[in-house]
Amino acid sequence: MKRFSGLVLVVILLSSTIYAKDNTANNFSIDYLMSVGQYYIDSFYASEQNTYNENYTISEERIPVYSENNIIAYIFRVNNKNNDEIGYVMVGSNENSPVILEASMEEKLVSYIESEHNNENVIYIAPLKLAYDISYKGISKNYRNIRTKEKIDFKYSEDSDKISRVELNEKNKENWKLVDKVIELDNNLNTFSHNVFLDTYLSPTVYEVDDEINFVKIQDSSDSSKYYYGGDQSWFSSPYTTSNSCGAVAAANITAYNAKRYPSAYGDLYNGSGKDTGIFSQNNFISHMEKLYDCMDPGLIGVPSCSEFKSGMSDYFNDCLVCTLNAFDINTSRYDVFIEGVTEGLSHGAPIAFIFWDAENGSVSTDFSFHWITMTKYYKDNNSEIEYFACSSWGTRYSLPLYDYWWSYYIEGGVYYW
Repeated sequence: MKRFSGLVLVVILLSSTIYAKDNTANNFSIDYLMSVGQYYIDSFYASEQNTYNENYTISEERIPVYSENNIIAYIFRVNNKNNDEIGYVMVGSNENSPVILEASMEEKLVSYIESEHNNENVIYIAPLKLAYDISYKGISKNYRNIRTKEKIDFKYSEDSDKISRVELNEKNKENWKLVDKVIELDNNLNTFSHNVFLDTYLSPTVYEVDDEINFVKIQDSSDSSKYYYGGDQSWFSSPYTTSNSCGAVAAANITAYNAKRYPSAYGDLYNGSGKDTGIFSQNNFISHMEKLYDCMDPGLIGVPSCSEFKSGMSDYFNDCLVCTLNAFDINTSRYDVFIEGVTEGLSHGAPIAFIFWDAENGSVSTDFSFHWITMTKYYKDNNSEIEYFACSSWGTRYSLPLYDYWWSYYIEGGVYYW
């Protein structure tokens, strides 16, 4: 749904520290990066903080992130109003990196890395893909996925020389300049504020699904206090496989969401508890994912195109004896056309399934290839003009920079149902 963009009067005072920008060694000061991260948290996650009377704050506790031997970002811990860790925000360290690389208020990444860390550098490989550098004295490239703990193998020898997918594009520098204008210092009050007496502060443009923060809320089968944001392909077990099932998960998310949103018309798209209460049980949702997997019939590399995704969805609609929802494709060839499709779909409250490839010169590497995500929110900060999106991937809600994601990774296409 669309929220208006306009002028508002806002003053936001965060602390008694003046955050100064410092370009020493081409990296900004930690204080400055914390101010950037806090601005992002206060902006992108403002609605849910207001709804739940929360206050998310960035902590000095952080993990440096490398590309080869250079620090390109920091993962900062984010706390709630009780000072408990709830998530993280990854802030670029200099003007060559994106301002914000990724964030989640559902994953306690900093404490997890600290508990697992053995002094290896944390390497950024791709969005949502971090690794420890466990190379022996630099003799050979050897990396271990931080989240899955699996060794990362590269399909092509040249991939090891292109470890990081953070692109050094000119737009990054432009974005930092825009953010710098937003983050102003008030030396008289000795405080940091997003803007001093913001009579010209522009409110954001937001398009999102209904009740976005609770999009498809799934309760863990063994821990009733734990919830997921959409399905997770790691839940599949034999005879189903996890490596090729992300398309089936995206389809399961969309059908469950529509069964919850339109129970009288599309309630039969989900056979189980949750569509009435808004909270799905994990075991029931796994059964739902398996039904979509059977209809999608993914190959070795999963569901490789939007046309095959739509074909599998049509089969599922027929199996459920439900009138097919209209499918709409999103053209991803040009950024402006891509944005039009994203905002049009989300303006109807429709989640969007996207398939991302990682292709260069026609060859697909194993860095971040053939992965489906479910987009649930578009957010444009009209002060810095930077666009972000929220999505469901691996059962977690993440936010990512939209242009950098579109520019660095080949998006084969997107589709939504309405």
